Amino acid sequence: MLVLVAGALLDRGRPAFDAVRPQAVSATVRFLSDDLLEGRGTGTRGHAIAEQYVATRMQALGVRPAGEMARAELLVGISLLSGPRPRWKPESPFR
Repeated sequence: MLVLVAGALLDRGRPAFDAVRPQAVSATVRFLSDDLLEGRGTGTRGHAIAEQYVATRMQALGVRPAGEMARAELLVGISLLSGPRPRWKPESPFR
């Protein structure tokens, strides 16, 4: 039963998956990684440009907000390091 339900759910998403064009994905990645965005550091001009770009792309794709707020900015504290922390601190995390 679970296999049938999972198969049906996966099949529903197939048209959207098939609509993904490698050229569009590549263009998005190229733009977001461009030096114009200056590393996209929080609070920088590059971050604001990237934020607006992603929001505009999502609207163009018909993505709608989930919940009561039209926009929510979340602060999430995560560490991408595993093991002991380095003793040195880089001048800038985006170099």
